[in-house]
Amino acid sequence: MLYRPESALHDVIEGLCNDTGFHPKMSFEAFEERTVAGLVGAKFGVALIPLMPGLDMQKISLIRVREPRCLIVIQMVWRTNGYMSPAATYFKSYVENTMRLTE
Repeated sequence: MLYRPESALHDVIEGLCNDTGFHPKMSFEAFEERTVAGLVGAKFGVALIPLMPGLDMQKISLIRVREPRCLIVIQMVWRTNGYMSPAATYFKSYVENTMRLTE
């Protein structure tokens, strides 16, 4: 099972597989991680997915991949000059106060 080519994870996972000499046989493509996990849970195949809260662990099993090491950096950006809605301001403050920030 692979992510659709438009998905941000498609190239990452395909690259990891190719780097190790593994060429997955695609049976389904999905765009979103939870959809991929749901298809695996419905016995449509296996997949590489990022660890995320809320996965239905009654239907899937996880094995941590140690090699090759994969790290995806997610960054938050905002306009420095201009209006930010109260919701956007609150969310930015929440991220700054709860997430580990790197430069």
